[in-house]
Amino acid sequence: MDKKILQEYDNHDFGFTTEDDLEEQLDSLHGEYIDAVSALKADIQQLEKLIMPLLVNLMKNPDKPTIKWPNRKEQIEGQIEKILAITRKK
Repeated sequence: MDKKILQEYDNHDFGFTTEDDLEEQLDSLHGEYIDAVSALKADIQQLEKLIMPLLVNLMKNPDKPTIKWPNRKEQIEGQIEKILAITRKK
């Protein structure tokens, strides 16, 4: 076949994808997946650090019926804001 004809129509691929192209796309998607999973794990660890101290402290002295917790509204609101900042990221 004439080389000139091949060069003239070389950039018209009709949407074909080669195996090499597919492997590159899969590698890219795999990398994005790994990054997303890592980010989610980090978010879960942040949430744990925000929630667990509250639960552990509430568990202390289970035989006492009353918990004295001054300024709890402000403290709880602060924790809620931190949790929402993690869970509602865009």
